Parts: sequence; C-alpha cells; structure tokens
Amino acid sequence: TLIVGAPARAGATRGGAAMVFTWTGASWEQRARLTAPDGGARRDDFGAAVAIVGDTALVGAPRRLQPDGVVDVFERRAGVWTWQARLTAPDDPLQSSQRFGQSIAVDGRAAVIGEPRGGAERSGLAHVFVARDATWRRVATMAGPGPADWDWYPELGTAVAISGDNVIAGAPLAGSNTVRIGRAI
Repeated sequence: TLIVGAPARAGATRGGAAMVFTWTGASWEQRARLTAPDGGARRDDFGAAVAIVGDTALVGAPRRLQPDGVVDVFERRAGVWTWQARLTAPDDPLQSSQRFGQSIAVDGRAAVIGEPRGGAERSGLAHVFVARDATWRRVATMAGPGPADWDWYPELGTAVAISGDNVIAGAPLAGSNTVRIGRAI
C-alpha cells in the first residue's frame, strides 16, 4: 500500500487530497481518495505531507487554520478508509504554531510531525504522537536551536523520520547568515 499527496494548486476551488494505492501484482490501483473531513480549503495544502503504515494514514495540511496547520488521521477497516482524528500543535501561548504537518513520519502506532516555523523563536519543532486504541496523544516535543545559537531560523521539523524509539528531525537552515550548514537533531 502506498499513499500520494496532492495538495491543491493555485486557482483550485477546493482543498487537496491524498490517494491510497495497492499493488495488484501487475500494477498500482487507486483504492481511496482521502479528503479533509470538513471539506478543507483550497489553500490549506492538505496532502502536502503524507505517511502510511498498515491500516493507518496521516495527511498533513500545514496551512489549515492559517498559519497553524493540522494532521488528519484515517483508518482502514474492512477495506474502507474513514477519518479517525485530527492532530494539532499544542495550544501554548508561549509557542508560536507555524506549519504543523509540513512533514510526517509514522512507525507502528507512533508518529513524528514537523512544524518548521513553530516554537517561541520560530526555530522549529518536531512533535511525537502515540496512538492507543483510537486516541492519539502528544508524548514529546523536540525544539530547534533558537537565534541565540544561530543567526538564522533553522526550521527544525522540515524533514522528520521515526524508527522504533528513534526520532530524527532536520533543520536545513541551521547556521549563520553567511553559512547555512544544516543540522539533524
């Protein structure tokens, strides 16, 4: 099974989508078209980031609820994909939420979600969520180095990966105004 994101393009009248395909032995066939449960908006970037494992698919809309972002969780039961939950950045007045859902990785019942412009200094965040039954909850947040450490906003969470208990998040703009070397945390 694979998932392909298709965020809406300029001039579109509705939000994006994510298509789920399965291999038939000879070709890939589309089995489902996932859309935002509330219909989405043409500029929410639904489908900008996607991840799938087993019967669980996560679809990011990093500009939904501008500029916060959301991730929608879908589950497949008896061959039918249905919406299960909406994940959002924590509601913390000390943390700016920016582009939550720009990147997503999933492993089993754990997911890491990037928020490259989030954080008190817009240095970027990566949130770890774990699902128990049908409930997803945030269990950890990684923060990028702030401007005190760098001359530039590093955008931690631009890329994320998870394998078991190991999480990695990329900060491609970490560095100075003259040399941006990038960093993985």
